[in-house]
Amino acid sequence: MGAMPGCDQDIVPPPNIRWLIELVGEDAALRLVERYGGVRIEVPKKITETSEIVRSTGLAPATLAPLAAHHGAERITLPICREWRVRIYRLRERQSYAQIARRLGMVENTVWRILNNSGMTQQQMDLFQ
Repeated sequence: MGAMPGCDQDIVPPPNIRWLIELVGEDAALRLVERYGGVRIEVPKKITETSEIVRSTGLAPATLAPLAAHHGAERITLPICREWRVRIYRLRERQSYAQIARRLGMVENTVWRILNNSGMTQQQMDLFQ
């Protein structure tokens, strides 16, 4: 399956996050997963500047409005999406294995394994430069 509209062509989001990307876009979905991945949150019926989800993520209420329209007053659990985030941090943000490992609370070998399985280790990336 290819990348979704509005997503990085080389980083295909996992199926468990696509619904959120379709609602708020990839950058906002990433920010929500970084802040709330793995926990249940209550989505307000109406999202305003003072909503906790806005204050904690820095996202605009207008960006989060589709989430409220579809899931307002519901408790939802956002996935953690570690492998997707590893690929984003490496390809888009050019972070080192150590930086990614610290950011995601994993060891560097796990970062390498994820990138290797995705064809994105340093040796593999050097072939394209």
